[in-house]
Amino acid sequence: MPARTPAGELWLYADNEAGGFAPRVRIATGRQTYAALVGVCDLNGDTFGDVLARDTAGALSRYYGTDEGTLGARVKPVRGGGSTPR
Repeated sequence: MPARTPAGELWLYADNEAGGFAPRVRIATGRQTYAALVGVCDLNGDTFGDVLARDTAGALSRYYGTDEGTLGARVKPVRGGGSTPR
């Protein structure tokens, strides 16, 4: 589960497989421009959790998790946000 500080640091709270959380790990900085962040399951089938983010302008970004416990480069799969299917 990701969590963000007001300073824009993104921390990962991973499952410790005993009903709790492992020690937190900082996985990114500079994320204060996002209005919403959500940790999602594995979107690309590599077994690492991924993150979706929406900025204040409504643009959606995707970050694939890496085997090093960090996030890969930002990809903008959808422009303009919104919830109306096309």
